[in-house]
Amino acid sequence: MPTQFHLPVQPGGADEINAAMAIVRERGQIAYFASAVLVFVHADSDPAGAAHCDVELMALRLAW
Repeated sequence: MPTQFHLPVQPGGADEINAAMAIVRERGQIAYFASAVLVFVHADSDPAGAAHCDVELMALRLAW
């Protein structure tokens, strides 16, 4: 049994990825949020940053 429950809240204007994750695209940056907590940010024009973020989210089991 988990000791902490998922709070289904995301930042305003976010695009939901799944029940836990959402992304916000603003001012040339992409920010990733897990239950409204900032997890990662990279420039919109940074494919290496996006790939790194994808791997991190999978490793953390926040996205699959």
